[in-house]
Amino acid sequence: MKTVASALLVILSFTALAQKQTFDLITYTVPKGWKQTANSADVVGYAITNDAKGTYCQVALYKSMGTMGNAQLDFDTDWKDLITSTYAVTTAPQMTPATTQAGWNKITGTAPFAYNGGQSQAELITLSGFGKRVSILILSNTKDYKTITDNFIATLELKKTEEAVQPVAETNTSIAGTWTMSTSDQSSYRVNNGISNAITRQYTFSDKGTYTFYTKSFDQLMNAILLSRENGTYQISGNHLTIMPEKSVLEAYSK
Repeated sequence: MKTVASALLVILSFTALAQKQTFDLITYTVPKGWKQTANSADVVGYAITNDAKGTYCQVALYKSMGTMGNAQLDFDTDWKDLITSTYAVTTAPQMTPATTQAGWNKITGTAPFAYNGGQSQAELITLSGFGKRVSILILSNTKDYKTITDNFIATLELKKTEEAVQPVAETNTSIAGTWTMSTSDQSSYRVNNGISNAITRQYTFSDKGTYTFYTKSFDQLMNAILLSRENGTYQISGNHLTIMPEKSVLEAYSK
């Protein structure tokens, strides 16, 4: 009887370890030996480390957001928000050919970054579909867990939501032209003392998907006039405008 009870306990323990969990739209199984590192309304995370080797691997699942209507644009937005704004990534992501998973469009990109005196890699998986986008981030400084994370991603179950009605796609000609805004400080101190200032910002959008940005700052309290020039490309998806700067220059001219 004791042997049977022990065997039953082992089976129950294994079942508990392999039990699927659900976060937002994602149902998944935590890899054996991984520990939870984050648990909030916006993200859940798991990690494993090998102190002897000094290696680690982390996986973060982010709460779904509305799609921007384009899988590549979803990925580009996630890459900027989750990768370049947080980690020391200096290169463009190396892209894996886009695929589909359970009806969702799947885009994956990786890039190295410096971390804790060594080299790590960031891998972003963006799944777009049914009016939503799901973002998964993997960070690691070793390939030891690559098979595990690949299997983790491949076995994810994604809930299909009712697809939101997408706004009619805009064309580049809808905003082509020059857009200008000027501001000045009208505080009582400046007005009473005759101290003027002005900031002018100007965007010029072409119908070919490129733009230039110009700003001029003048202030009687400053020794120089500041000029800033920027150029790059842009994309329109519904009522979203995404600007991708390529080059910028800041100049100062003495008065």
